Amino acid sequence: MVWLYNLRITYPTDEIYLADDDISGAFRLMKYHPNLVPMQCGFCVVNTGGTFGDNTNPSNFDPLGLGRRQLAHYLWTAAAGAVATIVPYLPPLNLAPAPSARDIATFRAADPDTTNTGVMQVDGTRKPPPYNMHVDDALCADVGMHIFHSICVSILALFWLLGFPTNPLVPSPLSVDKFESFYNHQRKMVGRRFNSRTLSVGLLDYKLDQLRTTFLGKLDCHAYL
Repeated sequence: MVWLYNLRITYPTDEIYLADDDISGAFRLMKYHPNLVPMQCGFCVVNTGGTFGDNTNPSNFDPLGLGRRQLAHYLWTAAAGAVATIVPYLPPLNLAPAPSARDIATFRAADPDTTNTGVMQVDGTRKPPPYNMHVDDALCADVGMHIFHSICVSILALFWLLGFPTNPLVPSPLSVDKFESFYNHQRKMVGRRFNSRTLSVGLLDYKLDQLRTTFLGKLDCHAYL
């Protein structure tokens, strides 16, 4: 949300497109060195990879997520050909139609301050997106002139870190079945609904319904007691 706010400062009338991608089988990509395998009750237990849901896995994946972020920051400026390199591995990328003048009039304004100054460097060049990671989910947002480059840089960093999907017997590090290649100002990411026009984030409708049901159920219980 901080990145969205700063994008709006620099691009007050441009559409900000939201994007994300998911790593395929992330926790099974983690391998343990034999020196870390403990002796338990007289048996040698060899854990060859993590599984989703183990209570130590999200934090253990953070070094890979941080490495991907740092690599993507570098590649955003250094890899001018990222789109040409990555597009062959993706379904067609599509943007929603440009907003109308009436749509632009509804954009929530963002005012610069000492902390939020926009997304331009002192020398006038653009800052790369922060590429925030939520465990194995990469979040991204950018304006139309940069969004495809920003998306492809994120995936290029992933492939550099975990391998290009060139072997048909090895699954791609990118979860292609979850990859949504249509981009607009609204998107469901990490279980929330983001809107770059209103600069807002909120619960999904079904989660609101669950919350209402749970809350009203508790009220009924208290009334009965």
